[in-house]
Amino acid sequence: MALLKKFVLPFCFLCSLPLFAQTQVTIGWDTSLSMNDRNIQKEFDFLDKYFGKYTEAQVTVIEFNNTNSTNRNYEINGGDWGIVKAALATSDYDGGTSYQSLNSVPATHTLLLFTDGKENALSDGFKRSGNLYVVNSNRSNDAENLKYLALANKGRLISLVGPEDTTRAQKLIYSGNVYAEDVAASDVVIKLKGSGLSVVPDADGNYKIEAVPGEVLIFQAGGMSPVEKVLDENNTLNVFIKSGGIELDQVVVTGDKKRDPDNKAIVGGVIKDKRMQGFATSKIGDKDINTIQSTVSDATEGKFSGVSRGTNQDLSQSVIRGSNSIFGNNYALIIIDGAPVARSNSGGRVQNGLQLTDFIDPNNIAEVEVLKGYAATNRYGSEGSGGVILITTKLAASRAAAGAKDDGRLKNNIYDGKVLATNTSFETPYLNRLKTQNTVKEAYDLYLQQRGSYWNDEVYLIDVSDYFRSANASLSNQIAYNLLETDNSSIAALRGLYLKAMSRNDASLALDVANVMFDRFPQRTQTYLDLALAYVANGDYQLGLDILTGIENGNINPNLDFNGLVNIADNEIKHLVGKHRDKLDLSKLKVQHLTAPDMDARIIFDWSKTTGEFELQFVNPAKRFFTWEHNPKDEKRIKDELLKGYNQEEFEINGGDKGQWLINVKYLGNMDKADTAPTFLKCTVYYNYGRANERKEQKVIRLHQIGREEQALRVLTQ
Repeated sequence: MALLKKFVLPFCFLCSLPLFAQTQVTIGWDTSLSMNDRNIQKEFDFLDKYFGKYTEAQVTVIEFNNTNSTNRNYEINGGDWGIVKAALATSDYDGGTSYQSLNSVPATHTLLLFTDGKENALSDGFKRSGNLYVVNSNRSNDAENLKYLALANKGRLISLVGPEDTTRAQKLIYSGNVYAEDVAASDVVIKLKGSGLSVVPDADGNYKIEAVPGEVLIFQAGGMSPVEKVLDENNTLNVFIKSGGIELDQVVVTGDKKRDPDNKAIVGGVIKDKRMQGFATSKIGDKDINTIQSTVSDATEGKFSGVSRGTNQDLSQSVIRGSNSIFGNNYALIIIDGAPVARSNSGGRVQNGLQLTDFIDPNNIAEVEVLKGYAATNRYGSEGSGGVILITTKLAASRAAAGAKDDGRLKNNIYDGKVLATNTSFETPYLNRLKTQNTVKEAYDLYLQQRGSYWNDEVYLIDVSDYFRSANASLSNQIAYNLLETDNSSIAALRGLYLKAMSRNDASLALDVANVMFDRFPQRTQTYLDLALAYVANGDYQLGLDILTGIENGNINPNLDFNGLVNIADNEIKHLVGKHRDKLDLSKLKVQHLTAPDMDARIIFDWSKTTGEFELQFVNPAKRFFTWEHNPKDEKRIKDELLKGYNQEEFEINGGDKGQWLINVKYLGNMDKADTAPTFLKCTVYYNYGRANERKEQKVIRLHQIGREEQALRVLTQ
């Protein structure tokens, strides 16, 4: 009985049609990719009954997806609709779903709309004033949107999905990485609760297991309490387990958020305002140093927050950001008068691992400064990843006052002067096959044949869409929308498509992708920022601003930690105000948001996947360089990305040497060595950011060849 109340059966529908029903009929036949799973036989049975009752009719068939629609007219006599049936039986299924093309159906026609309701291409909306019947045969459907389509247009919903079609939810392949403290990842057992299924990660912590959304995975190792995770539609699940079974999963932030200084990186130049620039520094002068003490370690004890000393209580064992790396040295780099001293080794795996600093006379110290976070790596490269302690002696200070300058930067970092090429070409088996075809039609037909073989390749649709773009932009978009139609598209693939769309100013596609990412992965903070910027790109400035301010103050979702994106959102708000002040409600903004940022250039890097490893080499006009790395050496960074869900970093050039900066990128592969999928890296530079004369350059690089170096950006400051 419940089933009868929930669905209107086709038979009842046919019996209830008035005898004077119109003989002008339009069949709206959804040919988006997901409709490839339609129960076409049930739909044909429905139409058999329909034209058995209405034997004389003028029929228009509209086959549609989000980019194309075809209209064909037929005349049905004596209930023989065979020619229509033959046409529908040969439909190709590709692209996303939009009902925009159906708005032109005359109100005098009865519209039979065959669809699963998975509308993923936004439009001005589907408006219907005539008779409408929404017919669904697809077991996998958007039930809410089907109801909305019918109710909003005063139509009726016809479900052809019967009890025999209701099966157990579709299984997904869940995969990810397990990171465990004190035990090897391969010692962790992953069990599917309530079943006998279990798997063990490999030595690198990678695992795969088949399960259904709603089921529970249990992560357990000897001596540790089990960690349980309820599965959802996101089939990528990374888990960090600390001793005692504490799983570092989600940080709930309440109250006022404080700006995290590690989120901003300054790539040289003068620090005009540390609070605005985000430089995480702390400095004391000779008057603050306790010269009664005999060692510099004791003389500076308690002077810097967040700095702890090691077992020997020596400055050489200082840990500035906590024990962040299981791979390298956690101890800070010590620079005396611009020269790095021999470092202690936190791992204790080498002989004479401690290099004490008791040779430094506290009475001869003019200044001690602590750099942490990206302030340290920006000035001293990867050597500064554990933080840097700068010690300036009084002798060096007096020389500097007399004009003998030392830039204080990492030595042996003179760039060799070569300018790397920008590489855009690459080959894949599927693209090589497409290139052998003589026409676009032949290539498209081949794509329809070959796509089943490459469906599990997460970048296949992106590559093929790019291949068709120069010849047929509409066809290119149609292929791209298949990523939105496919329920199990990875976040890496979706974000790669988003970055591509934003880089070529395809605002409509970017917004559709951003909405899908937000709907499917709402626990990832990056989806909020991407959605905001997509709305801005589409001209909906106020909605974009509302999301950005929600990110900046954390109110948009109090259960998520947005600290990794706060500084970026802050700059984006200032940018919006500077460019579109007259179109915005500024009443709820902070005073700091009303002034355009002061910077020579703003540089933003976005990447599609957290597990992609690469390094950026910044070469300043004086041919000095430093390197920013995205790999497990910076374990804190990678943990933040995986757990908080963001893949973006910004850099600012302000002051300092004027001239040409080169930014090169080197691809290092994936953290999971079995994963050969490329990473898409979007590179953006703004000049005169937020001002009327703003200029922007952007592109996306496909990182796929391990070890290859290429130029990401060339930035000119003046």
